[in-house]
Amino acid sequence: MKITARNQEVRNYIIYLSMLSLVVILRRPDAILHPELWAEDGVLWYTQAYNSGFLSLFMPENGYLQTISRIAALVAQPFPIYYVPYIFAFFAFCAQMIPVALLLSRRFDSIIPDKKIRIIISIIYVLMPNSYEVNMNLTNAQWHLALVLFLLLVGNS
Repeated sequence: MKITARNQEVRNYIIYLSMLSLVVILRRPDAILHPELWAEDGVLWYTQAYNSGFLSLFMPENGYLQTISRIAALVAQPFPIYYVPYIFAFFAFCAQMIPVALLLSRRFDSIIPDKKIRIIISIIYVLMPNSYEVNMNLTNAQWHLALVLFLLLVGNS
């Protein structure tokens, strides 16, 4: 099979994303191997999804909608309770990795043309010190999602 430039670009993208995902996992292996519900995860999001179902998406908490946590709680409903923390951890991991995926994508080729700079920025993002409360934590994923929104606004479509 002939490797085209596009195939090589996709392969490199997957490699970079995989390596940075591994860094996130190695920073908090407990969040993957032994996940726990954090803060409002079980007390509010899972409980309200269990009691109210789909309507829980529209229930504000302290004046705002915590949609991603509620979606994770709704997705977890059909599964045994043992798997609920794993589902929340998966959603938290995805929320944390979306900014990296966006930054390394072709969307930022014209904004930050040097791929090495984007890789360095991604490494700094996943190694950010003193970020324990937002690292692999769905309740505080709004910080990662705010960065996603910013990247979507400034990136090319």
